[in-house]
Amino acid sequence: TERHFRVHKAVLASRCAFFESMFAGPYAESTCALVPFPNVDPDAASVVLRFLYTGRLDADSLLLSSLLSDSEQVSAVLLLVDFWNVRPMLELLQDALASAMTRGDIGVMEMISFA
Repeated sequence: TERHFRVHKAVLASRCAFFESMFAGPYAESTCALVPFPNVDPDAASVVLRFLYTGRLDADSLLLSSLLSDSEQVSAVLLLVDFWNVRPMLELLQDALASAMTRGDIGVMEMISFA
């Protein structure tokens, strides 16, 4: 499913080294109005972009709601966060996963499905 997101290069570049490099470097994306990410899950992109704009994430709600409906979505978000190198979000998600395991909300098998 193809989706377009209207974003500001300056916002993304100021909050994410991946985008800073892309938009400030000698790459075609630095002058393009549209940057395609053909292998990126649009729902995952929406979650990560929202975090980049707001700096907030209700990681527990994201994980639990996604686990109940689709663990692949959590995996897609984790992969994208890692690929775009959004360390603050990755740390929040890791903490939330650890807390969910401690509480017994998710088990080892669910964790393995994220790998």
